[in-house]
Amino acid sequence: MSSGRVACTLDRMYVDVAGRAAISLEDTDDEAASLLLALLDPYLPMHRPRSDEAQVVLRAVSAHPDLLEVHRRAQDGLVTGWDGARLHFLEGDKACSVPAAVARAEFAYERGFPLEPLLRRHVRFALQLAMWPRAAVCVHGSSVLVDGRGVLVAGWSESGKTEAALALMERGSRFVSDKWTIVGSDRTIATFPIAAGIRRWVLPFLPRLRAGLPVRARGQFAASAAVDFVARHARRFPGRAVATSRRLAEQAVLLADRVALRPSQLLSAYGDEPTPKSDERLALAVVLTTVNTDGVSARHADPEWAARRLATSASYERRFYFDLQERRRYSTGEREDVSRRRVEEREEAFLLAALDGVPILEVRVPFPADPGRIADAVLEEM
Repeated sequence: MSSGRVACTLDRMYVDVAGRAAISLEDTDDEAASLLLALLDPYLPMHRPRSDEAQVVLRAVSAHPDLLEVHRRAQDGLVTGWDGARLHFLEGDKACSVPAAVARAEFAYERGFPLEPLLRRHVRFALQLAMWPRAAVCVHGSSVLVDGRGVLVAGWSESGKTEAALALMERGSRFVSDKWTIVGSDRTIATFPIAAGIRRWVLPFLPRLRAGLPVRARGQFAASAAVDFVARHARRFPGRAVATSRRLAEQAVLLADRVALRPSQLLSAYGDEPTPKSDERLALAVVLTTVNTDGVSARHADPEWAARRLATSASYERRFYFDLQERRRYSTGEREDVSRRRVEEREEAFLLAALDGVPILEVRVPFPADPGRIADAVLEEM
């Protein structure tokens, strides 16, 4: 499967993601193109095949929709509108159409609509769901190659997936994907385009990464360390003004204590070619379970248990995208729920078949903690 070749026309950009889904930008706006390329790193534009249309399309339009009703902010913080045929996001006086959850996804946005949150919170998940017809799903997990064999590290949010993958890379493994991994029905894994969040606290355990960090990332970590130093020393002094400054400093540390590295940057930091991996054979699936004890334990787990957990975790991460379908259902009056639950059940069945014959390892481990202990448990299994 193609990982993408550099080339695009002046009026459109077409990017194929591991041969599982393609996305097209029907616009000449340089800012939109730059944002999309950053989101899709390390995949690059390619010539658009005449016989194939993109599964996800971004199209700039000039006309504002004639809305029949508006839905104000609910718990998802969104404002949407219904024009009798399509649902739209509303940001100020700009709108963007919302595609159906599983069908061919087209986002038609007015120029000036804020594209970055749209790309990160919605287009990314539309791209994932578009992979189903090409026999693949996106699993909420990181992945690496250990001696050429694919290892998937999955688990709930903030369970140490990224850190475990990085610890394996410190021991010679090769990066495939972070946070999300494409899994095919043929038991292959491939890179999903998303940045890796690197936390400062984990760097002492990752000397190779620390030495290869980009200059900008080094500067951000240095700044957060300085703010952390000030915050820790401010705790010695009482007083409301000092307490307020301390709280602001601690919040700044939390915000600055993680840097995002694009996949190509992470690959380069470890001396690898900054290109996506695809068609790599999955040899082991690891599911992390966060515990309150200090010890690390590993045991073989049941594929049904693993498939259920992986499908549930992915569904939860996409919840904001699926919330939009509830707004659509409210507008149309449809009774049938064709979104989150159906996709979750479908992906669970898919993963149960894809994991057949693949060893499943549950690793029970505290977080945050030295990720090398997870890496050691994985390597013992390999």
